[in-house]
Amino acid sequence: MTKSLPIIPMVFLLSLAGCGEETPRAADAVQTVETAETVPETPEPELVLYPEGTLDPATVSQNRVISAVDLNRAVFAWDGAEVTVVAFPYIWYGDETTVEGELRLVMDPDSRDELITVRFAQPPGITVARGELMAVQGTVSRRFQRVELSDTRLVDPPETIQRIETSPWVYDGEPIPLDQFAEYHEAWKGMEVTVEGYYNSTTTSTTDYGVTVRVDLSDPDNTSAKVVECEMAEAVSEDVNGNMVANRRGVQIRGVITGTSFRNVALENCRVVNR
Repeated sequence: MTKSLPIIPMVFLLSLAGCGEETPRAADAVQTVETAETVPETPEPELVLYPEGTLDPATVSQNRVISAVDLNRAVFAWDGAEVTVVAFPYIWYGDETTVEGELRLVMDPDSRDELITVRFAQPPGITVARGELMAVQGTVSRRFQRVELSDTRLVDPPETIQRIETSPWVYDGEPIPLDQFAEYHEAWKGMEVTVEGYYNSTTTSTTDYGVTVRVDLSDPDNTSAKVVECEMAEAVSEDVNGNMVANRRGVQIRGVITGTSFRNVALENCRVVNR
């Protein structure tokens, strides 16, 4: 007798056919997730420390002719800015001192190398200890060729000292270690540069130390405004001086930056290079 084959329900066969179609759809879903995860993020814009029109001391050499006006602006760039510096109090004797009208700051609690004097708008009248981390906020100024902070007030110090990337053109008030601020502020000192400006005058003075010859350069757009004072390495010849008088614009002088004199940049060991 012949046996009958079992009848397989049509619903079960349809289910098996449907299972075969799930695999490519799942793969597509996985591929879609992987693609979304690999989309690159938009990078943050790079911080430009020295915007166009400003001088970066790291890019200036003695052979690059720079504007005397631009140099003056760069050397005095920090003056008048409000900054927050982090340092330790300078304590000459003992382990603590009371803060009154002014305070000197150092980067090493046991150092006598005072980097800055701060003058308070209102005397805090508090006692600070040697090695106590402090933060002060004030306006950058100069007094007898030394940098100071005026109208200063105490602010909360950070937990640790951290160096920051900044310049006088982009500084935004972030606490800056005092030694780093001093580096930025004095970045131009000792550099040999070649400056170009409007010839203002030549001055000769005689003292017990000898004869000093100085050539001053002005702003070409405001010829009465001196911006650079150049103490010459030797006397200026009559020919060179006559050429500067006859053609005052574009006089180039090379010398070493030693500091400032009132609102002028002071150069020493100078010589005229294009007259």
